[in-house]
Amino acid sequence: MKRRYFFLLMVVVLLIGYGMGQAVQASDPLPGSDQDPLVTKSYVDNYISSHYTDLQAQLTMLTQQVVTLEQRLADMKQTVKVKIQLVIGEKTALVGSQSAQLPVAPFLAEGGYTMLPFRFIGEALGADIGWEAETKTVSYTVGSKELKLQIGSKTALVNGEEMTLSAPPMLKDGSTVVPVRVVVEGLGAKVDWDKSTKTVTIIP
Repeated sequence: MKRRYFFLLMVVVLLIGYGMGQAVQASDPLPGSDQDPLVTKSYVDNYISSHYTDLQAQLTMLTQQVVTLEQRLADMKQTVKVKIQLVIGEKTALVGSQSAQLPVAPFLAEGGYTMLPFRFIGEALGADIGWEAETKTVSYTVGSKELKLQIGSKTALVNGEEMTLSAPPMLKDGSTVVPVRVVVEGLGAKVDWDKSTKTVTIIP
C-alpha cells in the first residue's frame, strides 16, 4: 500500500515538473530578440552584413548623385560665360562685372600685335593650364579642345594640327604672354578691339 502511494506521488511530481518545464520553454524569448540576453555570433554577423549591404547601396547611390551634380555644374560653367575686358598698359581687367588683377599688363608687341597674359585668359575661359619646363611649352585644355604653344615659336598646335601665329609667345616679367589670335582661333572665342580706349573684349 505504501509502495503504491509512493509510486502515485512520484508520477504526480513528474507530471507537475513536465508541465512547469513546458510553461518555461513556451515563455523563453526568441534568439536574437530584444528580450534575449544572449545574442549569438552568427546573428550579429548576419545583422551587420545585412545593414552593411544597405549602407553600401546608399553610399553608391550618393556617389552617383555627386558625379551627376558635378557634371551639371561643369555644364553650367560652360553655358554661363562672361566677357573679359583688358586695357593695353593696365593690370586691372574685368571678368563680367568683377575686377581682377593681372600679373602683367597687355601690350602691343613689335609689328602692332596685341599680347595678352596667357594664364589669366585661360583660367577666365575655364581652361586647364599646362606647362612643360624642358620644352618651354604651355597648353590650354577646354573641353575637347587642346592648344599648345612653345615660347619663342610661331607654330602652335590646335588639337594636334599646326597653326602659324602672328607673333610668338614670350615671357614678360616671369609670365607667358601670347598674341590675341591664339584666343580667337585656338579657343574659338570672339575678340573685339576698341581703338579709342585701347580695350580688348573677349567674348566666349
